[in-house]
Amino acid sequence: MSRKVRRHFTDDFKQQIVDLYNVGRKRSSLIKVY
Repeated sequence: MSRKVRRHFTDDFKQQIVDLYNVGRKRSSLIKVY
């Protein structure tokens, strides 16, 4: 029984994504890139 390992993101990376999202990047666009 293998568990899927969750990707681990740094707080800086998460903040960068949030910033991009807040300036108008679409969620689907962010998901494709990251």
